[in-house]
Amino acid sequence: MSSAARSGGMAVLAAWSDRATRAAAALAAFLLPFSTAGANAAFALFVLLWAASPNVLDRARRAWQDPVARAALALFALFVAGIAWSSASDAEAWDHVLKYRKLVLLAMLLGVMGERRWQIAVLAAFAAGGAVVFGAALAIHFGMLPQAARGGAGNAVAFKNHITESWTSALLFFFALTGARWTRSPALRVLMAAGAAAAAAHVLWLLIGRTGYLLLLALLLTWAALLAGWRRTLPAALIGAALLGVAALCSDTFVHRVKFTFAEVEQYRQTGAATSLGARHEFLQAAGRIWLASPIWGHGSGSVPVEYARLPRPATAAGALATSNLHSEFAEIAVQLGLLGVVAFVWLLVAHGRRARELAGPWRDLAIGLLIVMALGSTFNSLLRDFTEGHAYALLAGTLLARREP
Repeated sequence: MSSAARSGGMAVLAAWSDRATRAAAALAAFLLPFSTAGANAAFALFVLLWAASPNVLDRARRAWQDPVARAALALFALFVAGIAWSSASDAEAWDHVLKYRKLVLLAMLLGVMGERRWQIAVLAAFAAGGAVVFGAALAIHFGMLPQAARGGAGNAVAFKNHITESWTSALLFFFALTGARWTRSPALRVLMAAGAAAAAAHVLWLLIGRTGYLLLLALLLTWAALLAGWRRTLPAALIGAALLGVAALCSDTFVHRVKFTFAEVEQYRQTGAATSLGARHEFLQAAGRIWLASPIWGHGSGSVPVEYARLPRPATAAGALATSNLHSEFAEIAVQLGLLGVVAFVWLLVAHGRRARELAGPWRDLAIGLLIVMALGSTFNSLLRDFTEGHAYALLAGTLLARREP
């Protein structure tokens, strides 16, 4: 066989390898909103296909040349290094580090997801997975399916939990609004608008996730700012917030949840009850005290439950709670890796933002919306650590921010 024939054969094999690897990413995007086991299998297939490709060195080179990938790998490397000074056992530290392996997945995606049609396929697959969750939530709400164990009255949790499912729908709300803005097809614009309305209804009417409520508002304001231009941001934002407010006040679930929030705050203030908001307040206070004991490099990977258990706390129900999750990615990283870790995480977010600014049209808007969700949500949830949210960020950022192939 001639060298030209061998070269042509390798090119064909590499092209098919790229298709298979990207198809695995699209499959993971579809399964992620509703199936942890299925998404795990799809991501494992993606990693296997990525590593077994004949052009694996080229993929690795593209990933290493990407500043977002380097930032993600640096943060993961810091977690690995943090095992050396962790107050947790080696097994506990490694178990926690592996929760952040999605940072490596992000770098791998950036090295292979540069073809536009596959980028669209991943976004469409993720939206389809979200539609499955919404359809199941509707069926639960109307009594056609039994309520999931983590759900309850007015909280139509279908597969995971109300925080995760409201987070996903809030993000899809923004994606659909962005699609409706940029598409040239009237039929597709109507479909996208309907999808945005369905996602908002899922958050406001079917779930009780306060994270979703806040992100829905933040993403609507972001969309309004991007649509109107930064000089007309304020009037556009006020109009958007007013419309969302009217819609929210029509939801008994939303109104009840807001009233319940004020009641939680008052109950915690008076008695120290172990309410959701009270517990988060205790966790954040404790995180600050633990961080101050080792502010530069922290207490090591996986050290949160060990250090939290050692800390003297108030003799209240909220103070007596044990936890291994501080419900804030910034607090989690600060306790484990100190200022070094927080800087590395912020570096990742900044690298994401810089790359988003280089994109054009809807791709820029989608990447900015994803950044808002990650940065804002990480202040009161451990998004990067959590399975669905962390993998969704890695998958969508790795797809949206990948350098487009010529």
